[in-house]
Amino acid sequence: MIPFQKDERNNIIYGDLSKQKNLKFEFKGRDNILFFATESANVNATFYGDNALLFISGNGGWLSGGFDLRSHGLCYIGKNSTSNGAGFRVYEGKNIILGDDVMFSWGIWLSTCDHHLIFNSKTYARNNFSKSIYIGDHVWCGQESAILKGCVVASGSVLGAKSVNSGKKFSNTIYAGNPSQFIKNEVFWSRLDPCAGNWDKVQTKQHKTMQTEDFKFTFQKEKFLNPALIEKELESMDTALQKLEFVYDYIYNNTEKNRFALFEDNDISECKLYKDESKTAFKDLEFIDSKELQKLEIFKPKGAKERIQNTLSYKLGLAMIQNSKNTSGIISLPFTLLKIQNKHKKAQKLYQEQIKINPNLKLPPLQAYEDYHEALKVKEHLSYKLGEALIQAHKNILKGGYVKFFFELKRIKNSYKNTHK
Repeated sequence: MIPFQKDERNNIIYGDLSKQKNLKFEFKGRDNILFFATESANVNATFYGDNALLFISGNGGWLSGGFDLRSHGLCYIGKNSTSNGAGFRVYEGKNIILGDDVMFSWGIWLSTCDHHLIFNSKTYARNNFSKSIYIGDHVWCGQESAILKGCVVASGSVLGAKSVNSGKKFSNTIYAGNPSQFIKNEVFWSRLDPCAGNWDKVQTKQHKTMQTEDFKFTFQKEKFLNPALIEKELESMDTALQKLEFVYDYIYNNTEKNRFALFEDNDISECKLYKDESKTAFKDLEFIDSKELQKLEIFKPKGAKERIQNTLSYKLGLAMIQNSKNTSGIISLPFTLLKIQNKHKKAQKLYQEQIKINPNLKLPPLQAYEDYHEALKVKEHLSYKLGEALIQAHKNILKGGYVKFFFELKRIKNSYKNTHK
């Protein structure tokens, strides 16, 4: 179940904000979406316009730098992708899409727009229309590199320090320079860092070779996600919510290793967008709005007494007393108790999720209520005692909890009778 909250301009945040470290964001427009699939770190995003989407897959990645999103723009960041300082400039309704395990150094920028317009002096037609940027899985972008509009970087490639990149960059290939040029192919790279690890001669010798296939990519026609086809689909969509559903189903849910793998001699003219039908689609996910909590009794007690009466112990015990008054009630008692337990579990789960997003929803301690001492008397009621005994019996079910429960039941009844003679 994914929590979400919405402001008065219909800007929506999906995900558990308590799992986002050093998060900063600002909505200046309306109908924007900020989506967190799991945890993240250092996200700093500003939505300057309307209907933009920032999708952070997270899962251990950190994203130092900043996201500048304008109207109808989309930025998707894959799982375990990291940045030590990259600026994502998503302008003129275009898209920046990053795959999984992308590694950015510092001083890097990506922009879908040239900022100023250039026209043909004879035809007066514009020359420099904005274009989207697509970067595949396990791509290393070196220090102070630039990635220009329209650039497509396939999985496994390396962009050298201070390189200025445009056009297509193919898998397992190194590019460097301004403008960047082909340097070497049939290579792969690893996140192992001799500098951070303070390697000596022994460690250097140990890593003369690396026998792994993890970072070597191959073209798979039936699984390849053609950026042109993704772009066509996104261009046909008007809202951030439509784009969210699409990238969730076709990119986030797609775990194929070679989904963005491409080489110079590959024919992609007949490729179709691959979708993993075995995964849960976005439309089938469960979402819960913080306003829904207000509809549940457990989150709006008037006092300490009512809070105790809303506990699982009290409700179970009360149901036991009420159902014991007739035969039909006794027969239906197990189902009634199970229903109460499931409803209480759901309420508690929602409560815990929402107080992470909005700590103000957290209920004060019982001692803060004026009727605190009166409320303590409720714990002496037969309903509360019976419910507590039943809960303890269930917890110790493997140790004969329910056998002991029948003896405890008799003791509680006798004690109650003696007290109320």
